[in-house]
Formats: sequence, structure tokens, C-alpha cells
Amino acid sequence: MLVKIEDKIPYQDSIIWNIQDNYYNAMGINAWKKGELAFNPTSNLQAAYQNAKVVFQTIATATIQRTNPNEKIYILELGSGIGIFALNFLKAFKEICKQENKDYYKKIKYLVTNYSETTLKEISQNKYFNELKQENLLDFYLLDALNPQKIQKLSGEVLELKNEMFTAIIANNLYSTLPIAVIKKSGNDYYERNIEILYKTNKEILNYKEYVEKSILIPESAKFIDNLDAKLYYKKIDINTYIKDKTELSIFNDLTKNLKKATVSYPFTTLKSLKALTPLIKKNGIMLISDKGYANREHMWGDREDIPSASSKIYPHSLNIPFVESFANKLALSVLRTSNSYYNIQTILLVKAPLINKFITKTFTDLFIDLNLSEDLNYFYNLAYSNIQKKDIVSAINALKKALECDPSNPSVFYTLGTSYFNGRDYVTALEYYEKGLEYKTDYFNIHNFHFQIAKCYIELKKFEKAIEYCYKSMLDIGEQENIIYTLGFCWEMLGKYDEAFQAYTNALIIAPKYQPAKSSVERILKLKK
Repeated sequence: MLVKIEDKIPYQDSIIWNIQDNYYNAMGINAWKKGELAFNPTSNLQAAYQNAKVVFQTIATATIQRTNPNEKIYILELGSGIGIFALNFLKAFKEICKQENKDYYKKIKYLVTNYSETTLKEISQNKYFNELKQENLLDFYLLDALNPQKIQKLSGEVLELKNEMFTAIIANNLYSTLPIAVIKKSGNDYYERNIEILYKTNKEILNYKEYVEKSILIPESAKFIDNLDAKLYYKKIDINTYIKDKTELSIFNDLTKNLKKATVSYPFTTLKSLKALTPLIKKNGIMLISDKGYANREHMWGDREDIPSASSKIYPHSLNIPFVESFANKLALSVLRTSNSYYNIQTILLVKAPLINKFITKTFTDLFIDLNLSEDLNYFYNLAYSNIQKKDIVSAINALKKALECDPSNPSVFYTLGTSYFNGRDYVTALEYYEKGLEYKTDYFNIHNFHFQIAKCYIELKKFEKAIEYCYKSMLDIGEQENIIYTLGFCWEMLGKYDEAFQAYTNALIIAPKYQPAKSSVERILKLKK
């Protein structure tokens, strides 16, 4: 049944944004590790390299490097999430500096930020981050992109932001998650979206208010979000008083002036953030935004619904790129951007200068427009996933190999390739791809359990001693889990070491008392020992 948990309310004021915020805060890095949030499209090494190359070119052509070569180079990443982009960016930037024989890397001060204290604390413990922090290359900061001046370290120490402090500001998959308003135009009339939130449940819940509050404040996973439903309504408004900022009203009218019918996602929070951040960017400095976005004005034509992605566990909308571009121009920022309507990730380069340096223009054009290898990587990876769903393993493998040509060290591609061969019972080739995935050391948070998959390959190849070795390595990566301990027991049993097998099965049951494979195995070993 459907239970109403919020009555009609303007979309931007709805409870859904609180749900999203609390989900991020409560889940921490598990939101990414469990696969509930995607990171690969904008955090892969190729995407990071493309960003790093533009930042490098910005530094190389900046006046500041000629007048004060020893000055620190501050780079601010907004909404760093699990931190994979930051690690890949610094890895790529270091390599670029080495190739170009420049020492910019040593001068970097990279600000890893998040508004979720839980996530920030967890990623700050990562060994790869610790190494970079010890080199004084980065630090961790709590930051709300709408109020950057309130930035502070995890310790609580406030950081004083100064005008023209940052050479580069980077934001990936951030602005599409901020609240928006949706406005419809019909002739000379305008309507604001309102929303009524419903919850699908088969449970008999006596106090829905209490249940909802608990689910929002302490979400155990994205399941609560999956059960939300909504009804949309539109309330007539006076557009001239509704959009209070004259600049934003002017842009809105310009984008819709020739349209009898229009549906506009009004990214007022993004505009607020850009307005707050612009003074912090150095003269000739840049801001790079990569996000799910509408590339061109056509998406505003006609009467349509702008709804969140059905595939997402949270509430991202496609960012209204033309609106953002027009607003950036009003802030005296020069703009370059992608405009591929067939790809859902768009990148905008904002430069704090009347004109964009020709070398920066060429770098951005080469890497983001003419040949966007990050886009190609994700195209082939998604194609492979689609073929896997169709059980067309041969086509999936071919697509994955093309994805590797775009990003030769991508852990997700190596893992999926290994699994595709494993499912096709080619365990030797599967083993090769799993081992290559480990070799590149870019799976910084052990999202892919390569060691366990290698153990499974060795089991199929009847090499149980090697399988045991990799089961232990897997537990060092991600801790003791019942399926790994059970597999360890199976290997001991295959080697005829029943005491060790019995102990492993028993340990699996201590972690998960209802784990049926371990229960059956304990019973079997007891019979064998008799």
C-alpha cells in the first residue's frame, strides 16, 4: 500500500533532499563500496588525467608562476565523495609534471572536502591518503558547497579562505544532487512544481511519522529510498516575484522567450555556490565541473517532466548546463563546455579571465571534446554490462577490452573482465585479468575483492594451497566475512585437513549463525570425523 508521508510542498523544500543528505551522512564510504552510488564515470583515472592536464596547463600559463614560483598551488575539490578522483588526480598530475619536467606537483595543496563528517573521517584513514598527507600534498575539510566560507578541518580548526586563493576548483557529480526548482511555462503563465511524497510498504506501521523520521535519520541502506513514490502537482506563480535575483530572472526569460511551452530545471543552489566560489578563484584560474547534465537548450522545450534518474539510489537531476553557462558569463567567467547530447556526463570549464588562453582551450578541446576517452571508457563499460545482462559474454568481453584501451588501469574493467571469463569457465584467463587488476593498485578502497576472486580461480584449478593464501589476503583487505571463511574451510577440507576445515566453518557461523553452507559443512565434517 501507499502511505502519504509528506503533503504537497514546493519541490525544492521537500523531505527528499533531507533523506538524501542523511543517507550520505549515515552510510559513509559503504554507499560507494556496496555499489549504491556510482563513481566510475567521473572518478576513473582517465577522467582524472583529463582534469589534471587542464589544471597543469592553467598553472603553466599563469602569471603567478612567473612572478612567484615558490607559491603554493591550492586546488579545491568540492564533494570529494569516497576520494577516488582525488587519488587518481594526484597520480595523473604527478606523471604529467614528470613528463613535462616541471616541479608543480611538490607545490600542490589539495583540499579533499565533504559535508559528510562520517565519509570524510573514513577516507582520511585510507593508507594512500595518509601517504599523501604526510607529504603535505593534501588535507581533509568539512565543506558545504553553498557556504564555502564555513570550511573547517576535521579537527574543527577553521580555515580562512582568501580571495583569489585557488588555482583550480573541481566538482564532480555534485551540483546535480543539490535541490532545484522546476518551473513550467505555458503561454504567458508559469507554474512551480509541488510534490507529494508516498511510501510503499506491506508492513503494518502504527506510527508512520516516527517510522519515517527514524528511516530518514538512520537509513541502513538505500532500500528506504527505493520505496518512495511521488505525485507531482503544479501551482501557478508570478515569475517576476518568484525568481528574486534579477540576473537569474533575466537568464530564465532569455532561455524561454521564444517558447510557448517550456519546462525549466532552475538550479538556484548551483548558482548560489558559483557566486560564493568565484571570488576565491585566482585571476586566470579555473573551475571544472563534470556532472550529469543537459547539454543544450532543447531539453527545456515543451511540456515534460524533469525527474531524477531511475537508476540512481539518490536524487540527482540533470544539471541545466545552459543556465549555468549564462550565469557564469554574468560573473565575468569565460566558458568552454562539452555539448554531446548523447552522453549524460557534461564538463564545463569556467575561467576567471576575459578570454581563455589558447593553450588551455586546445587542451580542453583535445581531451573533452575531440577525443573524450573517459566518455569512451564508460560507453564501452556500459555496453559490456548490457551484454552481460543478455548473457552475451563474448560481446561483453569485446566491449571490456575496448574499455581497457581507453583506461588501461581501470580496476572495474579488470574485475568485470575476470568475472566474465570466470563465468565462461576460462579460469586461467580470469586469473590473468584479476592479477592485472591488482598490479595497477588503483582499487584504493578494495571495492573489488580481487584476492577472493583469485582464490576462487585457484579452487577451480584444484590448487587449494594457493586458494588458501588468497583467502587470507582477502581477509586482510576487507576483514573476516562468512563467505571467505567458509571458502577457506572448503579448501582445508579438499586437502583432507578436517580439523582446520571444521574450525573455519565454525568461525563462519560465529559471524553469521544462519549461514546455511557453513551449517551443512559442519554437519558433514562431524560425520567424517566419526
